[in-house]
Amino acid sequence: MIPVITANKEDIFSAICGEFRLKNARVRGSIIPRCFKFCEARFSNVSIFSSMKVFLKTVIIAAILWSCLSVACAAPRAQAPAPSAARDLARQALQQGVECQKKGEFDNAITYYDEAIQHDPDYANAYFLRGVACDSKGDYSRAILSFTKAIDLKPRESDFYSSRADTYYRIRNFDYALLDYTKAIEIDPKDDGAHYGRGKCLAEKGDYQQAIVEFTKLIELKPDAVIGYSSRASCFGAAREYKKALADADKIIAMKPQEPVGYDVRSFIYFYDQEYDKAWENVRKVRALGGTPDPKLLADLKKATGKEK
Repeated sequence: MIPVITANKEDIFSAICGEFRLKNARVRGSIIPRCFKFCEARFSNVSIFSSMKVFLKTVIIAAILWSCLSVACAAPRAQAPAPSAARDLARQALQQGVECQKKGEFDNAITYYDEAIQHDPDYANAYFLRGVACDSKGDYSRAILSFTKAIDLKPRESDFYSSRADTYYRIRNFDYALLDYTKAIEIDPKDDGAHYGRGKCLAEKGDYQQAIVEFTKLIELKPDAVIGYSSRASCFGAAREYKKALADADKIIAMKPQEPVGYDVRSFIYFYDQEYDKAWENVRKVRALGGTPDPKLLADLKKATGKEK
């Protein structure tokens, strides 16, 4: 009959056939061979003895592990904040970052966003706002990394893609910007900013007709968006569709008669259409309304007419 082994928290093995003891899971160098010798003398069946050797080794290893776990569990550990408490701290840090960002204190804002992320590593809005702050101070690489992390955490937020696209546009990576603007529109077809961004990228790539489509969609979504009309007018002008371009410029003037933007757009269109006198007339109107004509346009007009009129 195989000896019965008893175990408890104070004494892992109290006895094995009266010859083997292991106190508090402390194994002495001579215990294992003495135990095997004892068992060899008592059991003549080789297979039983072999099984007993394996059994004893397993029990001793288990006892050592039991002791180590007991010590580890008993050791004092620093208690991590509860999840709700950590989230509260993260929100507080985020709000402080927002206040700094409103004041243009982007470095301080980023420090608070970093603190929010330390409290809650899965706080997507903290990564997003850190990206906005980094973009504002010209740290475009970190801005893209922050937006990317926010997207990883919340892949269905159109604003996250649009913001990363804006950063790509600023560093003239129009292909990547187009991909992100397109994804933003896929998530939210009414994202007017994404349509505007797509239009800008397409215009930069020389695809004026598709840019016009995007700016038209922007106007449909926001009929009072002057930027939509001015951008579309520029594309019409680049595509030599001057009548359509002038119609958009006139629409801007009707919407904002006391602002120079419509006359500024019209001066460009008349220049491209080689109606230089009308171009000069609109340049003077821009100045009269307190605007500043484009220096390059002025240089080109002077070159084309020989002097300023």
